[in-house]
Amino acid sequence: PWWTSPDILVDAFPFDGNPDVNPVYDHPNRIWAVVRNRTNQRVDNVYVRFYWADPSTGLPAASWNLIPSIPGHANPVGPLSINPNASVETGYVEWTPSAAPSHQCLLAIAYVNDDPRDVNNPDPLVYPFDIPFDNNIAQRNVELVELPAGGNGGFAIYVTHPFLQVEQP
Repeated sequence: PWWTSPDILVDAFPFDGNPDVNPVYDHPNRIWAVVRNRTNQRVDNVYVRFYWADPSTGLPAASWNLIPSIPGHANPVGPLSINPNASVETGYVEWTPSAAPSHQCLLAIAYVNDDPRDVNNPDPLVYPFDIPFDNNIAQRNVELVELPAGGNGGFAIYVTHPFLQVEQP
């Protein structure tokens, strides 16, 4: 599904350089993306901007929150050059989720400085946009997890039958 992009990656605290399933609440998490060039021409001057959002807002563009830059790790990340039919990984931005542990959404938007959709707007999150169909936007839903003191955290999901008894045929 479009909300499970494998191209947005998270390295949760404590950092080990490997992608994790979910970010850790109230700690810095490193977010980066894989950007693919599916054309037969080299693309230069590509930037990627990262956002987070609370899905309970319905996800209009106005509800996306820009992940702030930190020294040495600007948001947007770039410029990148991507050879034909190749991919590159961006540098990372650090995101410290401050909302209570819950479901959150991450968004990455790749753009070139001469984007024909809105050349005068330095923020590529403009109307109209359609995440499932725009080839420069990726979304990944994540679950914020708490990190127990003294170690790495875990995440468990339990499934049970919702009815007390099984209906006989």
